[in-house]
Amino acid sequence: MNKELKERQQKMGAKIDMMIKEHDKRVGMTREEIFDHKFVGHFPPTQERENSIVGDLLSVDLHSFGRHFGANDEHEWGYQIRMVNTELYCAKLLVLTNKTPGSFHHHKEKDETFICLSGKVRVLYKNPIGLETIWYMSPGSKLFLPPGMPHQMEATTVPAVILEISTHDDDEDFVELEKTEI
Repeated sequence: MNKELKERQQKMGAKIDMMIKEHDKRVGMTREEIFDHKFVGHFPPTQERENSIVGDLLSVDLHSFGRHFGANDEHEWGYQIRMVNTELYCAKLLVLTNKTPGSFHHHKEKDETFICLSGKVRVLYKNPIGLETIWYMSPGSKLFLPPGMPHQMEATTVPAVILEISTHDDDEDFVELEKTEI
């Protein structure tokens, strides 16, 4: 490895270490302390869990995790944990604990990206020309929905966990449409 490349890698490593230390100061815990916590899980060691892209992270007790963020919003389909919601972006975990479909809805301004972390989920959405489409999600699947695109989710295996990353989340942006069975 040439000397210049090695120096750049060392500088980048030092920069990353500094960013991690700044994060640890803001959070009040080091990454090691966070990962040393002993969580009791709801996810038994099954083939589904072994196939999950988050592996052992799914041993986290999601209800306790949600209480840490102060954001367990209960729904007919399960609950959501809002981890962050700023003017620019939002991150939530959608924990589908039964096979009840969510509401058929869209958002006036919010765009959403869904990443399936565990389980299997069926998503019904209407594309821009009004054609209903069903997208099946399994661990690692991703789906982007722009503002105004009607959609509805239903777990086909439970529990299922979806990471939602979106623009700012505002209840007034939510528009519920007719109830649709998937």
